[in-house]
Amino acid sequence: MNFTFSTVLLPLVQYQIQARERIVGNITSADLSKRLTPEVSSAGFLLTHLAETSYFFCTQLFEGPTDFLPKYGAKVVDDGGPYSLEYIKEYQEKAYNIMLSACDTLTNEQWLEKVPMLPFTNEMQRFKGLEIVLMHSQHHLGQISQAIKHG
Repeated sequence: MNFTFSTVLLPLVQYQIQARERIVGNITSADLSKRLTPEVSSAGFLLTHLAETSYFFCTQLFEGPTDFLPKYGAKVVDDGGPYSLEYIKEYQEKAYNIMLSACDTLTNEQWLEKVPMLPFTNEMQRFKGLEIVLMHSQHHLGQISQAIKHG
């Protein structure tokens, strides 16, 4: 079997989609305001942040520069919303579709290419960027799960 980045990364993306569905598949609008303590971000904030930043990163990694900027990016404080399940689902689905398309079409050479990733870093290899997106998602899905269950 020949090694390709796509054959390694596709199962990780698929796992991420399944993990998110297990955690937030049945979420309701009432769940969006849940948080573990008053000092931490709500499930709605975290889901919005995750959807927006995943879409933002994936667009830059696989489609080129974008005018889209996350409203709830880094260093933004949870203002209590309101947060929209439809908005969250729309941008998370867009991000997942970009990831799946990349796994379906990119060559090893393209995965190794460095692409601009402003404002975070000048450039980054595509496979490394996807790794960061997936790790970021797992981190926040754990927080969201706890907020929904115990908040």
